[in-house]
Amino acid sequence: MSTRGWIGARRAALEVGTAFGASAALLWLAVVGIGHVVPGDATVAALLVFAAAAGAGYSSRRGGLVQASLTAGTIASLSIVVSVRALMSLVPDSWVSPIVTVALTPADNVAQSRVETFDPYVGLLLLGALFGLALLVDVLPRLRRPAQTSPIQPV
Repeated sequence: MSTRGWIGARRAALEVGTAFGASAALLWLAVVGIGHVVPGDATVAALLVFAAAAGAGYSSRRGGLVQASLTAGTIASLSIVVSVRALMSLVPDSWVSPIVTVALTPADNVAQSRVETFDPYVGLLLLGALFGLALLVDVLPRLRRPAQTSPIQPV
């Protein structure tokens, strides 16, 4: 495949991966909005991340299967992690999962649950970092600079 063809396939794969990753994150936000509670576990989020990666890989038929899958997984997982962190400081108390129930007052239960809700999503953060690292390992070796030729011929 020529360099120009590889760049076109890579760009298309990154576009597909970005679309699937962003869609998975938006779908997770929709689930949270419909349920009016931020989940206290990351099971649904992890399933959406893997579905986005699989869907992007399946949809990318121009040779960028791996890049599309890794891009979707990276964007979906890291976007969901950022969303959880932001939501925990923005949502009302009724949207916080009751994880902690042994604090002294109900207000302390909610405050501690806000902190503890993020803990299961640390694994999703690690998964996003692994997807991103794998994407770098896959893309960086192909970004070699072409040999520069001088217009002056050697003597």
